[in-house]
Amino acid sequence: NIRCNSIHAGAIDTPMVRSSFEQLGMEPPDPDTPDPNNLVGIGRPEDVANLVLYLASDESRFMNGAELMLDNALTVQ
Repeated sequence: NIRCNSIHAGAIDTPMVRSSFEQLGMEPPDPDTPDPNNLVGIGRPEDVANLVLYLASDESRFMNGAELMLDNALTVQ
Protein backbone atom coordinates (compact mmCIF):
# COMPACT_ATOMS: atom_id res chain seq x y z
CA ASN A 1 0.00 0.00 0.00
CA ILE A 2 2.81 2.41 -0.83
CA ARG A 3 2.49 4.91 -3.65
CA CYS A 4 5.33 6.98 -5.05
CA ASN A 5 4.73 10.16 -7.04
CA SER A 6 7.16 13.04 -7.45
CA ILE A 7 6.61 16.76 -7.82
CA HIS A 8 9.03 18.71 -10.01
CA ALA A 9 8.30 22.37 -9.32
CA GLY A 10 9.70 25.20 -11.39
CA ALA A 11 10.22 28.74 -10.12
CA ILE A 12 8.03 29.29 -7.07
CA ASP A 13 7.76 32.65 -5.30
CA THR A 14 9.91 31.92 -2.25
CA PRO A 15 12.65 33.94 -0.53
CA MET A 16 15.30 31.64 -2.04
CA VAL A 17 14.03 32.14 -5.61
CA ARG A 18 13.67 35.91 -5.12
CA SER A 19 17.25 36.04 -3.81
CA SER A 20 18.48 34.10 -6.86
CA PHE A 21 16.81 36.58 -9.22
CA GLU A 22 18.33 39.49 -7.30
CA GLN A 23 21.82 37.91 -7.35
CA LEU A 24 21.53 37.67 -11.14
CA GLY A 25 20.58 41.35 -11.27
CA MET A 26 17.05 40.55 -12.38
CA GLU A 27 13.76 41.82 -11.03
CA PRO A 28 11.86 38.94 -9.39
CA PRO A 29 8.61 38.28 -11.27
CA ASP A 30 5.28 38.99 -9.62
CA PRO A 31 3.21 35.78 -9.43
CA ASP A 32 0.03 37.81 -9.95
CA THR A 33 1.20 39.58 -13.12
CA PRO A 34 1.08 37.58 -16.36
CA ASP A 35 4.35 37.23 -18.23
CA PRO A 36 4.07 38.11 -21.97
CA ASN A 37 5.77 34.80 -22.85
CA ASN A 38 3.81 32.62 -20.40
CA LEU A 39 0.42 32.67 -18.75
CA VAL A 40 2.10 32.98 -15.35
CA GLY A 41 5.79 33.79 -14.91
CA ILE A 42 6.30 32.29 -11.47
CA GLY A 43 4.24 30.05 -9.24
CA ARG A 44 2.94 30.61 -5.74
CA PRO A 45 3.71 28.32 -2.80
CA GLU A 46 -0.02 27.53 -2.72
CA ASP A 47 0.29 25.97 -6.18
CA VAL A 48 2.66 23.36 -4.78
CA ALA A 49 0.62 22.96 -1.59
CA ASN A 50 -2.54 22.25 -3.60
CA LEU A 51 -0.80 19.50 -5.54
CA VAL A 52 0.62 17.98 -2.34
CA LEU A 53 -2.85 18.11 -0.77
CA TYR A 54 -4.30 16.29 -3.79
CA LEU A 55 -1.62 13.59 -3.66
CA ALA A 56 -2.20 13.11 0.09
CA SER A 57 -5.96 12.80 -0.37
CA ASP A 58 -8.09 9.79 -1.24
CA GLU A 59 -8.84 11.49 -4.56
CA SER A 60 -5.44 10.37 -5.86
CA ARG A 61 -5.84 6.75 -4.74
CA PHE A 62 -5.26 5.38 -8.25
CA MET A 63 -2.25 7.58 -9.08
CA ASN A 64 1.14 5.93 -8.71
CA GLY A 65 4.55 6.38 -10.31
CA ALA A 66 3.82 9.82 -11.74
CA GLU A 67 6.36 12.58 -12.28
CA LEU A 68 4.33 15.77 -11.98
CA MET A 69 5.83 18.87 -13.60
CA LEU A 70 4.59 22.04 -11.91
CA ASP A 71 6.26 24.68 -14.04
CA ASN A 72 3.57 26.25 -16.27
CA ALA A 73 4.78 24.09 -19.18
CA LEU A 74 8.17 25.84 -19.30
CA THR A 75 9.91 22.52 -20.00
CA VAL A 76 7.54 21.72 -22.89
CA GLN A 77 9.21 23.55 -25.74
